[in-house]
Amino acid sequence: MMIKDREHYWDEDFSGMRLSMTSLTGCVFQNCNFKNAYMHELATKSCQFINCDFTATELNASHHHYSAFTNCKFRFSNLFSTKFQDCKMTGSNFIETNISGITIIAGDWSYVHMNGCYFKGLDLRQVNFKQANLFKANLEKADLREADFTQAILSGASLKGADLRGAKIDGVDVKALDFNKTKIDLSQAVIIAEAYGAVYEEG
Repeated sequence: MMIKDREHYWDEDFSGMRLSMTSLTGCVFQNCNFKNAYMHELATKSCQFINCDFTATELNASHHHYSAFTNCKFRFSNLFSTKFQDCKMTGSNFIETNISGITIIAGDWSYVHMNGCYFKGLDLRQVNFKQANLFKANLEKADLREADFTQAILSGASLKGADLRGAKIDGVDVKALDFNKTKIDLSQAVIIAEAYGAVYEEG
């Protein structure tokens, strides 16, 4: 099947399909199967992937701008050196996914499942991780300034050496985090101190 720009596809089976080095613009894919597809160096712009299955899909070195991958499955897929710029990833599952060298520029990553993912040293400024599952994620030395972690699950995650200034951490279990050498701002220091029973009073 040839995929055309700005077309809408429902319940299609693209498993094993070769879409490498292809460009897609304005397409909508709903409940589609991309299992084991070859999509390395794919470029998407303003596309929507809704409830699609990318299990064991090759997406390495692909670039995505203003696209949406909502409630999608990426288990065992290869996202090595993939770039997501201003994308909406709400509710997608990245457990056991290779995200080495991934680039995330802003965007909505709320409610994603990224347990144990490796973000060490990444620039994640202004990314929305609201209510995301980042259990035991490695965020060491990551730039997390202005990111939103409101009510995110970060238990067991390491923030060692990360820059958290300006990030929202309301509703986060801060007592379950490793803040060794983490850069924080005053409002975050107050939240952490209050979690341990301290009371902040000015003057």
